[in-house]
Amino acid sequence: MLGHAEQAKTIAQQYAAWFPNAFYLELQRLPEKPEWEQVVSGSLKLATELDLPVVATHPAQFLESGDFLAHDTRVCIAQGWTLHRPETPTRIHRQPIFY
Repeated sequence: MLGHAEQAKTIAQQYAAWFPNAFYLELQRLPEKPEWEQVVSGSLKLATELDLPVVATHPAQFLESGDFLAHDTRVCIAQGWTLHRPETPTRIHRQPIFY
């Protein structure tokens, strides 16, 4: 909880008490959100202070390679981009689209 260290500590202690030996702090690095580095750093500090385990995760966007087109289309719609323009940014190699 960026900027709310004491509140995060209180909540983490509460969850750790509710779920003994089964509560982890989740870490994610999201390159498009630089403030997340502060969140990761704060989470690691909190985990050390409270002796809590951490787990690093990454959100899954699609389960099968064939699902990529739907995902890519959703991203383009959300960002106002067009699939057919070569300058449309992507973090994943985009295959040519043939209809």
